[in-house]
Amino acid sequence: GVGVVDLGRVLIGDVLYTIKSARVNAISSGNTQLIPAVVGKKIVLLTWNVGPVSAAGTVTIQDAAGTPVVLAGPFYAAANGGTNNSVQKESDQEGTSGLAVNVNLSAAFNCPVSVTYVEK
Repeated sequence: GVGVVDLGRVLIGDVLYTIKSARVNAISSGNTQLIPAVVGKKIVLLTWNVGPVSAAGTVTIQDAAGTPVVLAGPFYAAANGGTNNSVQKESDQEGTSGLAVNVNLSAAFNCPVSVTYVEK
């Protein structure tokens, strides 16, 4: 399931935001919700960790728009591989206001994903 935890605060510009985390174990081809939608807020990824268990396709973290905004990826799954990051350019990881964030798998395989983020 989706798990969300508060982790502290971060200053972006001159606004203090609460840092949250979420994790999900995506296993089905297509979208699995990672972060629920928050009315009037954009989800901004701060860090991510993608850990595919098998080499079966690609993993993308994206918002739930009809034409999704890609927040991270696509990553090419390698058996027991993985990738992660820390904060980069904020605009590259900001979703559309009011939309959930999903993990999209190009095929069915086991892929744990965890992120830290703020609601902006």
